[in-house]
Amino acid sequence: MTNQEAKFILRAYRPSGRDACDPQFQDALEQTKHDPELAKWFAEERALDARLAEKLRGAIPIPTGLKAELLAARKILRPLPWWQRQPWLAAAAAVVLLIAAAGVSLWPRGPRQFAAFRDAMVTASFNRDPHITTMLSDVNAIKQWLAQQGFKGEIVLPMGLRTRPAAGCRILDWRGHKVSLICFHTGASKHVDLFVIDEADLPGVLLQGTPRFEAHGGLMTASWRQSGKVYFLAGAATQADLQQLL
Repeated sequence: MTNQEAKFILRAYRPSGRDACDPQFQDALEQTKHDPELAKWFAEERALDARLAEKLRGAIPIPTGLKAELLAARKILRPLPWWQRQPWLAAAAAVVLLIAAAGVSLWPRGPRQFAAFRDAMVTASFNRDPHITTMLSDVNAIKQWLAQQGFKGEIVLPMGLRTRPAAGCRILDWRGHKVSLICFHTGASKHVDLFVIDEADLPGVLLQGTPRFEAHGGLMTASWRQSGKVYFLAGAATQADLQQLL
């Protein structure tokens, strides 16, 4: 604590000495014991405060019974509840609450479902327990294994992923629907995950054949629709990195 800081605190010290045991003043008071210049300043301040207090004490006499008169004259006003003071505010608040309660219903079903799907797949991309259940590097073997697990339809890999080595795959369950996960190595201990689900299991999703890029949950993602399937690619990469894989 500097002397300037100590002076700032000690200026609030009351002449009566009632603040001597107050923890807020302890460090500043202790410093006066070790700094003669600060101690001299503090003594002068206390002397000045004492003189001012003495002069003010008898300067303005306090009328007898003033406290009782003030209390008797005081009117106790009970404030009205805010909804009674401002009826329009109550109405507006009710509307806001109704909208908040119905917000999920007001959001179109397609985007709402895709947002839930995206969140679940990003979580699955981070999941390591287990991340994949079958370790296969050959894409054709992966497609065959997925078909054996009940995943229907052809998976059309983007050109950039066809030359990448796969790490393995897994079948996820999302709201009773099968989702395939294929994990690809991208070098330097990194990977991307390709999730594929039937388009019919995500009705109303506003996706086109051109990939839509979006950063979400710490990952860069790309999503598109092709041949009756919805594709979702996610990885710890940049948009430019994902574009090279498509």
